Amino acid sequence: MQYRKRMLRKKGTALLLSALLLASALPLAAYAEEVSAKTTEYVNFRSGPGTNYSSQGIIASGTTITVTDTSNSEWYAVRLSNGSTGYIYAEYISMSTGGSTSNGEERSAKTTEYVNFRSGPGTNYNSKGVIALGTTVTVTDTSNAQWYAVRLSNGSTGYIFAEYIGFTGSNTLSATAAPTQAPSGSEQSAKTTEYVNFRSGPGTNYSSKGVIALGTTVTVTDTSNSEWYAVRLSNGSTGYIFAQYLKLNSSSSATATPAPSGSEQSAKTTEYVNFRSGPGTNYSSKGVIALGTTVTVTDTSNSEWYAVRLSNGSTGYIFAQYLKLNSSSSATATPAPTQAPSGSEQSAKTTEYVNFRSGPGTNYSSKGVIASGTTVTVTDRSNSQWYAVRLSNGSTGYIFAQYLKVTGTSSATPTPTPTQAPSNDGTVQAKLTADVNLRRGAGTNYGVIKVIGTGTTVTVTDASNSQWYKVKLSDGTEGYLFSEYLKVTSGDINSAKPSATPTPTPAPSNGTVQAKTTSDLNVRKGPGTSYGIIKVIDMNVTVTVTEATNSSWYKVKLSDGTEGYLAAQYLKITSGDINSVKPGNSGDDNTNNGNNSNAPATDEYVRVTVGLNLRSEPNTSCKVLTVLSTGTVLNVLDRKTSGWVHVRTTGGAEGYVSAEYVTAYDPSSSSASVSVSSVDLAQYKTIYIQASSSGSVTWESSDASVATAKAGVSGQLFIYGAAPGTAKITAKSANGTALATVSVTVSAPEAVRFAYTTPNIITAGASFNLKAVTDTQKSAVRFEIDGVGTYDTTSYDSESQGDNNVRIFSASATISTPGTYTVRAYSSSGGGYSSDYREFTILVVSTTDSDTTTGESRRVSDSMLDNIASYEGYVPQVSPDTLAGNIPTVGYGYVVSKNTTFYNNLTRSEAKAMLADTVNRGSYTTEINRFISSNGLLMSQCQFDALASFSYNVGAGYWNGSGNCYVRTVIMNAVVPPQDLSSSNPYGGKVTASTLPMYQDHSASSTQITTLKINASVNILDYYRDSSTKQSWYKVSASGKSGWVRAGDVAFNSTSGLTHDLNYVDAYTFGSNLLDWHVAGGNCYIGLYYRRLAEAKVFSYGNYAEASPSNGNYKKNTYGYKEIGRASCRERV
Repeated sequence: MQYRKRMLRKKGTALLLSALLLASALPLAAYAEEVSAKTTEYVNFRSGPGTNYSSQGIIASGTTITVTDTSNSEWYAVRLSNGSTGYIYAEYISMSTGGSTSNGEERSAKTTEYVNFRSGPGTNYNSKGVIALGTTVTVTDTSNAQWYAVRLSNGSTGYIFAEYIGFTGSNTLSATAAPTQAPSGSEQSAKTTEYVNFRSGPGTNYSSKGVIALGTTVTVTDTSNSEWYAVRLSNGSTGYIFAQYLKLNSSSSATATPAPSGSEQSAKTTEYVNFRSGPGTNYSSKGVIALGTTVTVTDTSNSEWYAVRLSNGSTGYIFAQYLKLNSSSSATATPAPTQAPSGSEQSAKTTEYVNFRSGPGTNYSSKGVIASGTTVTVTDRSNSQWYAVRLSNGSTGYIFAQYLKVTGTSSATPTPTPTQAPSNDGTVQAKLTADVNLRRGAGTNYGVIKVIGTGTTVTVTDASNSQWYKVKLSDGTEGYLFSEYLKVTSGDINSAKPSATPTPTPAPSNGTVQAKTTSDLNVRKGPGTSYGIIKVIDMNVTVTVTEATNSSWYKVKLSDGTEGYLAAQYLKITSGDINSVKPGNSGDDNTNNGNNSNAPATDEYVRVTVGLNLRSEPNTSCKVLTVLSTGTVLNVLDRKTSGWVHVRTTGGAEGYVSAEYVTAYDPSSSSASVSVSSVDLAQYKTIYIQASSSGSVTWESSDASVATAKAGVSGQLFIYGAAPGTAKITAKSANGTALATVSVTVSAPEAVRFAYTTPNIITAGASFNLKAVTDTQKSAVRFEIDGVGTYDTTSYDSESQGDNNVRIFSASATISTPGTYTVRAYSSSGGGYSSDYREFTILVVSTTDSDTTTGESRRVSDSMLDNIASYEGYVPQVSPDTLAGNIPTVGYGYVVSKNTTFYNNLTRSEAKAMLADTVNRGSYTTEINRFISSNGLLMSQCQFDALASFSYNVGAGYWNGSGNCYVRTVIMNAVVPPQDLSSSNPYGGKVTASTLPMYQDHSASSTQITTLKINASVNILDYYRDSSTKQSWYKVSASGKSGWVRAGDVAFNSTSGLTHDLNYVDAYTFGSNLLDWHVAGGNCYIGLYYRRLAEAKVFSYGNYAEASPSNGNYKKNTYGYKEIGRASCRERV
């Protein structure tokens, strides 16, 4: 097993594989298999691979994206140009073979309207100004067919809507077939009836040249294709528009073919729906028909797909579910919501973005979408599924009751008024210091509401999250802003932070179960990561567990009344019995729910298509037994109740599910295979094997008291050794057919799980502690240090994580002579000591202070281990790292390899021991020590720590390999200046930087004399070092000029007889170049920038305090490093 050379966990940063790092000449590289692609339609950008995952926004047709993973053939993992990651349905992605327009294809153009000049390709980007009609611009990129990248005459760059750009030359940036022009006499004027794509050819397979607004006048030049009319815009651009969305102003040449009148019926579409060439999704779409469009149904013989004729005569098929047939009588009036007496009105809030409908059902038209958290007045609840409501503006309609939370009796909520200037009431106001995205939640994974401009004043309403402040704008809009870009102008920010001491939780009454969070956690709307996030709560928050039916997700109630679900592994029960909230009639998939009818199984199976309630009876007012996840396969017992299916889970639980959300499933289509046929592991350990499967597959143990199995993502299977013995793990289909088997042999537990020392690197003559982690059956530990002595101990501390309970034994020792020592740790369970042991090494050095440099080998200090642990994040239970291809990780970034055993549900001490052991044994330490010995370097502890952290993140191959790393060059340039160095006795040298300014004095604020180029020869005349700033300068002469240059960018031609002492490294040049390593795949990552800052602070100044993410100056460029190569690369959060 090995650790990943990973980026900061919370910023999507694990983009580097060690093999790439050893070979790459770039600071950071993306996966080699990444592919550039374009979207072929307007498409949802989702948080996960399926429609059950939330949409992070709509991506325009023609947008260039990077496809990072195609292992799921239906949903591709992608990265946007701003670094955001998510999933797009593969059908709407076209793989590219080339990049965007090159500089050689730049074209001159003129604006055809007064138009916004935007900072990005869309109206959600802020306008940098309005460009006048007829302004000449240079088009630099047309890869996005709707928004062209342009450069103004003053050099400013941005984006302009392509519709408002007319090219002035004869060439075009992309070859587009012009529509065939009909004789001028047949041209007709028309208006668009919807916002519609203006395409390069007659079909949706042709690229969109832009979106034409509703009501735009165009000239129709050809109607020979009855479905797609050739048109010319007012600026002369030609293309095609779907005929359904054009209203001709004069007689059209196209004539509709009448259908037999007797069987035709009028209908309206109930959703935006595809108009297809045949009765099925395998037929091509001829266009999208808007919600509420009237069509003529000509044939209903196919109950799923109706043949229809549009108003322009075009014929095709529409999915019958999205059509509402009109009766032969006059149009039925839409029912108005029944108004209850005012006394019974109640206030409520929406819990999701939800349709506000004209009647009580999805067959009624939507009057708009109401945002999550909107306050409405419920006027009638006589229909238990659809509540009649009144909005704050007086509009009445219906909302699905499931998405309303009734809060109390209330009248209509008044419209919020703009925020006024603060009084002395504790209001906190702040100004934006940059253009920043206002987000829906506290993180870049939340959608963007709008872009707020520099200088805008906002009211800070909640600063409990130090990185993301909740704010309110002057127009009442609420959202979250990254705190780094806010400057508080009035009020005390601490007043917007809840008291550090949580409100005391009342002592629980009998039967109440309370728990504390062991990490910052998402409170979700359902039991799984596919459910939306309600809020984020901090570590050590007390919650009340109200239901533990699902062993992985507990339903909880917060002190403010909020209810939701938390991952059970991050909760520590503090009072009460968790079994008291595990009802005997639980709907858990592996538990009989007490509602069984003993109905015989049938040969019919169905699969759940969305997260679905398993209910005790066939109605929505009965008890929910459990929530079934998408893809769950169920055995059908009967279909006696219309709209409901009586089912049994694979675990034997029975109940009812809505027939609307299940689909037929054939168990014989399931298959499974495993990478090994047998495994051996010690008790309490877990082994990771590869197990591919298709269809519905469950993994069962022949003896769960010996071994259990749990399937992960991407074909991962984890087998746990519960007790010594043998068992078989079998993959079964929904009907019980065995598909694959693994034989498991579990042996006795290891004598010692982990062994280490504190501190990790030991000073000669100083006392240190030997540590060993064991299970709870061990009562003593013996440490044997070769050549030193034996240390027995019965002293231990207890620690637990979930159901993992361990003992941490400790013994004190002292070693006077520097060197590497082998240690063996044995354990005892009451008799003699074990024959097997855990072997490890310890390193004793002459000094570990931050200033003294020596040529000794070193290890990472405890201070730096703590910081690395903070950068990586604590993950107690093995989990897929979604930012690194779902590789399984545990502890502090520990990567679990296939077919290897490991300890799961790690306590913090176990995770820390695993981190220290891997850093000590791995290349992160050995390569730096080889770098020291091979080059005769003198290095201090803080310098070693900084390089070790950098190596752990980026890879250690640069120190002794051939990869391009200028940080290494800066280190190797540092030498103790020769004693006889002077103007009369110069030393030869050369410039190693691409360009190097020469100054009149040893200060960058002095007059610059000239600029030297890389490899330029110089004579080194003098040396200066500022003991406070740690900056080093050489006085040099070159090309008849002399002056001062930074020493980090100059190498002596010969270092024979000179000492490479890292205390002479120029701090400014080192830190500035280290900061350049915050880029991955061409994108800047703010988390990497902060980590590089921390490492630079430790290397030159031993400033471990500011290197900790918990320190207020962690993100501050305290020592004024230049951000080389970064310029405007700062991530907009």
